[in-house]
Amino acid sequence: MYINEVITQAKARSLKKTARLAGVLYLISAVFAPFSLIYVPSKIIVSGDSTATAERMLANEMLFRTSIALSILSIILFLFVALVQYKLFEGVNRNLASVMALLVIIQVPVGFVIDILGITSLIIFKGEIMNDMVSGERHSIAMLLLKMSSNGNFILMTLWGLWLIPFGQLVFRSGFIPRIIGIYLIVNGITYIITSYTFILFPEYKILIDRYSFPLLLGEPVIMLWFLIVGVRIKKQTNPAIELKTNVT
Repeated sequence: MYINEVITQAKARSLKKTARLAGVLYLISAVFAPFSLIYVPSKIIVSGDSTATAERMLANEMLFRTSIALSILSIILFLFVALVQYKLFEGVNRNLASVMALLVIIQVPVGFVIDILGITSLIIFKGEIMNDMVSGERHSIAMLLLKMSSNGNFILMTLWGLWLIPFGQLVFRSGFIPRIIGIYLIVNGITYIITSYTFILFPEYKILIDRYSFPLLLGEPVIMLWFLIVGVRIKKQTNPAIELKTNVT
């Protein structure tokens, strides 16, 4: 019995360290993402005015380049979040953990393409390519690339939602994280998907969805804080070794 308790405590410590690592990586990635997705575009892009956007971008070139650099770093960190979380949850259900990780991995090339569109728009605005065209035409093409980049994030939002569904299921089944957080993650994921498809199918209702969906999108901050503050919580049982038995079905 004593040996079982020692093994259980050792596994609990290992899970807690893994959860804390996932929380740290998740937090850093989450801090960088809004800077690139929200703050910088709000400072640079003037909707419907390519000339004003060009002027702002050239005046704040380093800010824009920094946003692209941090976006790339955020994507890479997010990939490591998925790999660490796979390690954390593979003992809960390896198949679900694999699906969760795969749905993050396929986001990586999409995110890189979106950043390529952004940096290419800057190069066009600067006249480093297409310099044989008049500035108005060149600015219009650069503005189109920026629009494609912005729209690409809304399409990518579907994948943001899909990966949270198996993640939420794993949390719900784990036994070492409150089930309510797992439910919240699933709701968060479904809300992302609804927002993405509203943008695609019914763009006139997107503002309405954005207005009321925010409280439903807090599942990720909640699990992030849980990882950082608590890690995991293992309940003591008569035979605690059973609780951490690997389930590969």
